Amino acid sequence: MTPSEAHNQAYARDAGHDRMHIDVFKFLRRNQTQRAAEKAGKTVKLDRTGLFFEYRMHSEKFKFSAFLDIAATYYWDGGKDRGATSSDRAAMLIGYEIKPKIYSVGAIVRELKAQEAYMAKLTPPHPRMTEYDFFRCFPVLSANDEKLPMYLELFGAYVWDAERQELAWENPRP
Repeated sequence: MTPSEAHNQAYARDAGHDRMHIDVFKFLRRNQTQRAAEKAGKTVKLDRTGLFFEYRMHSEKFKFSAFLDIAATYYWDGGKDRGATSSDRAAMLIGYEIKPKIYSVGAIVRELKAQEAYMAKLTPPHPRMTEYDFFRCFPVLSANDEKLPMYLELFGAYVWDAERQELAWENPRP
């Protein structure tokens, strides 16, 4: 895909997507600088090493290119001061797909699964790491979307409250 094709593909997006995309990115820049994860039977805290707007996922080996609206990378060194080995290290990639309006619950789920399939093929930009230990792609849905309760019947999501400029995780509500 050429840069022009990528731009033209977004023709149907209105300013609502751009505003929400920028606001959520700014919120994440100020927050979520650490994540917890299980590694070798213990909980470790990973430090955020990068936050990216329109993150390009690319693999020469697997011949694909795709984009995440927002991506955050996290890394845990396993304890540099005690001579950590590569099995002691952990890398995490979190993707956020901005959805100011839910047109189809199934379409969002399919997109997230496709993004995670791409994420599984990426190599983290950290020394001696061959793959991400953890990767997930989450939707960011608008708090006032009429289909939000329907989505939350089955799945959890990050919910953006534009009025309060806050992002919060909502568990499924069966």
